[in-house]
Amino acid sequence: MDNSRKECVVGIDIGGTNTKYGIVNRSGTILSTGSLPTDAHLPFSDFSSRVTSKIIQKINLLESPHHCMAVGMGVPDGNFMNGMMHDPPNFSWTNVPIASSFSELFKCPVVITNDANAAAMGEARYGEAQGLDHFIEITLGTGLGSGLFVDGTVVLGHSGHAGEMGHIIVDYGGRQCECGLSGCLEMYVSNKGIMRTLKECLTKYPNSLLHSIPMEELGGKEIDLAFDQNDSAAIACYEYTGKMLGKGLATAVSILSPEAFIFYGGFSNAGERLLASTRESMNHHLMDVFKETTTLKISNMKEGTGAILGATALAWDVADDKIKLNY
Repeated sequence: MDNSRKECVVGIDIGGTNTKYGIVNRSGTILSTGSLPTDAHLPFSDFSSRVTSKIIQKINLLESPHHCMAVGMGVPDGNFMNGMMHDPPNFSWTNVPIASSFSELFKCPVVITNDANAAAMGEARYGEAQGLDHFIEITLGTGLGSGLFVDGTVVLGHSGHAGEMGHIIVDYGGRQCECGLSGCLEMYVSNKGIMRTLKECLTKYPNSLLHSIPMEELGGKEIDLAFDQNDSAAIACYEYTGKMLGKGLATAVSILSPEAFIFYGGFSNAGERLLASTRESMNHHLMDVFKETTTLKISNMKEGTGAILGATALAWDVADDKIKLNY
């Protein structure tokens, strides 16, 4: 390595819609960020070449020369143990050796983990979970992700896939999920799930303010504004979403007894509009010993940075040989 070049790592957060990345130095300062469409319907080779080319270009454009020591990636259905991206519901890629593929392109070690696990790592080191040993990170986006932080570390499980709260069944025989199951939590509390609920609520409330906005232009900000104006459809949408989310959270509380659930991204910006009904539902579905023992919090990390910072923390551990990779 050229000793005149400074050290950096890259964090990549692969989302169902967009992929975000950041170049970070040893102090945790983000030197450069960017995003590009994931286009998950296209071949993986198209995605990997676009991402690598863009990030290498950004590294070369930094004010001073830098050398990339390692890359950390938050990957939907990503397995830390074998470096594989298995079969995420919202992607056309199946069983992709994502770590080794990107390692060849970047010419440095690449470590991956579930995208929600990466967000949990970022939360623990930089966010609302600093000082907490037991919490669950819930990422709300195209899907619903979750990272389990127990006894001060992320739980991976025997297969490396622990923490798929998005596929807890909260409505048997309910909405069909792309994972092949029916009634998954994700189908009620992801972006697409909430928008489906909103459509159903709009048919029940023909006088809703939201009827004046084309469906393709509706999102969290519009629902929040309508909610604040006491709009019946917006209120019903968040009450039903909170009811289903609370059922899923109660299941996790009964098993793991976390100090907190921390919500990051997407509809978490609704805050108490959504969390009030969620909290009520969660406690309703808990046995007495667990009621009121777990708090619900909104992440204080800037949206789009959580998984990136968590992934870079993992990358630095690899660069410093604190983690040995098996792939």
